[in-house]
Amino acid sequence: MRVYGTILAILLMSISPPQLTANDQQITQKPEKVVVHLSHFTDDLHRCFMAFKMANLMQQHGAEVTVFPDLEGVRLAERRQLLDMTWGPESPPLAKHYEEFTEAGCKVIL
Repeated sequence: MRVYGTILAILLMSISPPQLTANDQQITQKPEKVVVHLSHFTDDLHRCFMAFKMANLMQQHGAEVTVFPDLEGVRLAERRQLLDMTWGPESPPLAKHYEEFTEAGCKVIL
């Protein structure tokens, strides 16, 4: 009986599909598509900064990120709007976060 169990185990191991490594899995996976909804701008800087920080982090981890602004968030696209505001004493300005986002090939849809 023990011999049959050993033979069965050997047969199952020989016909099992090959194991993919982490590198192989990354190659075969399609990038995630993410939409970040931005409905605030100067009325709530924390939400605005967090939207771009999260978008940049997701993009750095391989996601295709699109920002969808509405309500107050559409002011981000106005050319006359300055993006030199910061959130906190050591925070880079919003312009830097936005620049990183667009330079990475991410999109803003109006």
